[in-house]
Amino acid sequence: MSDEIKNAFEYALLVRAAYSNLEGGDVTQKLKDSGWPPALATYFNNNYTVIASASNDLGGYQGTLFQKKTGGYILANRGTLEPMDFLSDILLASTGATSQVYSMLSFIKDIFEKNIPKDTKISVTGHSLGGYLSSVALLVK
Repeated sequence: MSDEIKNAFEYALLVRAAYSNLEGGDVTQKLKDSGWPPALATYFNNNYTVIASASNDLGGYQGTLFQKKTGGYILANRGTLEPMDFLSDILLASTGATSQVYSMLSFIKDIFEKNIPKDTKISVTGHSLGGYLSSVALLVK
């Protein structure tokens, strides 16, 4: 498998994992409970650690910071899923802004204050609304 395909696969896994609540407990079991095939859930748990997550504030933002066990941090932003997310999509389309941007930026600030050194580089990924949020994150740091 080429590095580009492997990276795309890994980022897709991370985004899919961002749709699940993985804090506390057995990550493999939580992924299986949310519909992941057992082998894929085990692969994920063997390769990534959940460092921090922000879940469903009033605006609907959900993101998870993962650390690859071989090194590196990745922020995965969940896409449109809940009713508040659809409102965010409408606001984004009509005004170019959404409250989830502010929630994500606050989460990123917390990450650097509480979880990782300030000079650490993180990768970002996302699906749908999460892709937009990830693009915004690239402009911030």
